[in-house]
Amino acid sequence: MFDAMQLAFNKLDYRESDLRLQRFLSQFDAIFTLNQDTLLETIYAGDVRWSERWYGTYLPYMKFIKEPAHQYTFMLREPMMQDSQFVTHENDQPIYKLHGSYNWFAEPQGDRLLVMGGNKTARIGTFEVLARYQADFKTMLSQPDAHLMIIGTALAILTLTMPFRPRPPKGTKIFIIDILGVDVIDKRNIRAQITEPVTDLMQALMPRIIGASRRSLKEIIYGDPVENEKVMRFFEGQAQIARIAPQPITRPHNRPATN
Repeated sequence: MFDAMQLAFNKLDYRESDLRLQRFLSQFDAIFTLNQDTLLETIYAGDVRWSERWYGTYLPYMKFIKEPAHQYTFMLREPMMQDSQFVTHENDQPIYKLHGSYNWFAEPQGDRLLVMGGNKTARIGTFEVLARYQADFKTMLSQPDAHLMIIGTALAILTLTMPFRPRPPKGTKIFIIDILGVDVIDKRNIRAQITEPVTDLMQALMPRIIGASRRSLKEIIYGDPVENEKVMRFFEGQAQIARIAPQPITRPHNRPATN
């Protein structure tokens, strides 16, 4: 499945566009994704300067495997395991793949560093680098007046359940891009025929929401100037978050094998 997706990604002619998507992504202090494919690596990540904000991007706590197998489009990656290898990229934007990636390996010839299916919380705990990603996510959102833009329902579900269950920090402000808008959290408006109580989760999150858009990201960036203006106001007047200092990663003991 991932190989087929990559073949499609390779046909994207994004270089002929005006690159507004890339400039939009470069506005963020950090990017967190649940996707395990390499779309971001294909169209965005790397030593490319899409705006004045960053010189490029990097994957925290990961390094290239020097001699990748030929069947992979990208160089494979593995976690850094020695404290001396940790480097803070002050001028690069961090991209966190919270569930790993299909071209990541726990060791050069080890298990895939990839989390899919059920019981994700336990699976994430078997990979120290992914546990560190969760910790960095929590640290960033715990900063005063942190702003989080959620694009799509998958990250919304993660945000609502991990790592702040049952509620995010008090200062967190949330902007949602989803076809359901704020109804992705409060579904009473789309289930008018069903009487539902106001849950603790709704009460915790609704006051944090500062805006929402029901348009797709493509429409917002390329086709709807009104929604574009609304979304871009998210970035106005926000101070840059403190950078996360790399933390040591310890090799887990007795880590169960993964598929």
